[in-house]
Amino acid sequence: MKKVFLIAVNHLRDQRWILLTMFGYALFMSTMMAVVVRRPNYQDAGFFVEQQMWFAVLFSMFLATSAVNTDMRTRRMQAILSKAVERWQYLLGILLGITMAIAAYCCVVGLLGLMFSTRAGHPLPGIASLGGSVLVAALAVESLGLFFGLLLPPIFATTATVGWLTTVPLLAIKFAPWLIYLAPVALLATQTVRRFNSNEAKLLTLSVTSTLIYAVVVFLIALAIFRRRDLARATE
Repeated sequence: MKKVFLIAVNHLRDQRWILLTMFGYALFMSTMMAVVVRRPNYQDAGFFVEQQMWFAVLFSMFLATSAVNTDMRTRRMQAILSKAVERWQYLLGILLGITMAIAAYCCVVGLLGLMFSTRAGHPLPGIASLGGSVLVAALAVESLGLFFGLLLPPIFATTATVGWLTTVPLLAIKFAPWLIYLAPVALLATQTVRRFNSNEAKLLTLSVTSTLIYAVVVFLIALAIFRRRDLARATE
């Protein structure tokens, strides 16, 4: 696992400007909130935490869809794999690096939310549960982004990921409810928002479990594709 961790750290270092933008956005929005709303109320704090944490899922998608393609184009991947690194270790390291960044982002947003809610007179409950659900959702989106990123250029991979995550829930509503499990992130997001706002979410445990399973399955499919990928041809 040491190689996986080192790949994760190296990937984060390569993506440092995107990560600085991500964390800078959260700090900027929190600063604006502190300036414009001198004493935020309870609802303001809750909205800030929800908005910023789910924004992290969007960032995870952008990071995942471009990761493999960028390393292929710059031939960095060949250099990594030539150092006794297996392909599964490389792909898992990319996934781990992005997940670490999202986890750190959720922690920062959670602390800022606690600060705002404490100023409002009452610490906001459920932040840890919200952060955990967002992290699971991000993991599934990362896996899907890696999958499409192995098949398409980054811009098309991003479009395909967004299209899949938005079209499947609509098809589930229109035709068959079971189709939602082809993109359970939407179910998890719905149940998480209900839990955070009213403490009522009967399907939260089911949605978390199904999203985790979905992330593992999609990652394994992406890995199977990656193992058969001709990296020399991909960089031409």
